[in-house]
Amino acid sequence: MEGTSVLSDAVRNELAAELAVAERDRVPIDPLVTRYAAIDVVDAYEIQLINIRQRLADGAKVVGHKVGSPRRPCRR
Repeated sequence: MEGTSVLSDAVRNELAAELAVAERDRVPIDPLVTRYAAIDVVDAYEIQLINIRQRLADGAKVVGHKVGSPRRPCRR
């Protein structure tokens, strides 16, 4: 992903792991911005991609993708 990042790769990996554990254990965690106020969209997408790649490496399958909007006014 292009753009500048605030967080190091090590911090991104750490946060991705925290989010994965929280999802697995079904426990809430504080928003990442409470600890990293300068986190930006690039960091957020990179953290998300780390977890997607890990799920795929663990055997998860992509079964579809969203096409269009679920909102009725947008479908007209």
